[in-house]
Amino acid sequence: MIIATIYDNELTVIGNVVQWKSLIRTELLRGAGEFEMKLPASPTAVSCLLQGYFISFSDTPEKAFLIESVEPDILQNDMDTIVVSGRDLKALLSLRVVWGLQKVSGTPWNRMYWLIHYQAIAPSSGNYPENRVIPYLQDLARDGDDSGDTVEASQFTGDNLLDTLVSVVGTNECGWRVELDVRDQQITPIFFTGTDRTGTVQFHNLLGNLKNLSYLRDIADSANVAIIGGEGEGSARTYNNAYSADYAGLKRRELFVDARDLQSEDYDTKSAYNTALQNRGIDKLAEHTLVQNLSFDTVSGIYQYGIDFKLGDTVKIVNTDVLGISATARVIGMQISDDSEGHNETPTVEILDMEVVV
Repeated sequence: MIIATIYDNELTVIGNVVQWKSLIRTELLRGAGEFEMKLPASPTAVSCLLQGYFISFSDTPEKAFLIESVEPDILQNDMDTIVVSGRDLKALLSLRVVWGLQKVSGTPWNRMYWLIHYQAIAPSSGNYPENRVIPYLQDLARDGDDSGDTVEASQFTGDNLLDTLVSVVGTNECGWRVELDVRDQQITPIFFTGTDRTGTVQFHNLLGNLKNLSYLRDIADSANVAIIGGEGEGSARTYNNAYSADYAGLKRRELFVDARDLQSEDYDTKSAYNTALQNRGIDKLAEHTLVQNLSFDTVSGIYQYGIDFKLGDTVKIVNTDVLGISATARVIGMQISDDSEGHNETPTVEILDMEVVV
């Protein structure tokens, strides 16, 4: 049985939950994951949850969550059941915005490091910068290679810090997590890079470890060319573009990016200013990529999540009897559910390459 431990905002234990009806946890490579737990209502449980700030689970105590909602199970009209939910510790960064103008360069790790450091660990902006410090938060650590696209100059102002970090980590093999260490009272964000496991991990209908496969492809909101408008008005306005030479005809999908907040006077050269415009366009294009996802349930006994494969890893997915496809895909999410019917794991992946194998 998985035991839930509830902590207050000083990381002091205020209670445990040992009886629950269902538990669903979702982990994401880039954004904040979520949890939802249903348990029998009782004065003790409700009191602990209402006072609680953090919650962790005994099977993965470092993967803690914020308690953000506590309410009766209204959807099932069951007032004797409490539904508690929230997001993982990445959500702590959503409590801050980028105050002032912050310029960052380099790899995703480097840019994320300085955004977290100056906005939540050692802030200097604002009337009371010391009040902006997030308790227990450490500087961004690195687990493995410092991979990802290098950017010469990006700047942010007024953006939600979590949204900014998600945009900086990008859409490649990079990801990040935030871990809780109660003993040392530390909350540590960690940058990591996935591993290519296509030679060792294969989900295949003929192997019996692939079920409930679903597939989604949506191009409606996608774009591959950015037209960026910078400073100036009318015919005097400065424009630049990103990837304009790479796409033509029906394959070209344009996106306009208003970057009027970027001013040339903030840059040493015209070239640096144009680079900043292009980087803004690239960042916005990352929000409008082709949506092409596979999701499926795994069958326990062959591969174990967290040991044989993890978030960010590349795996092989083959389905010959229904879709007739063979895909190389990156694991970008994992939903782990436990209830009276047992344990179930549902990965979400993004397709890197796919071929028809009919």
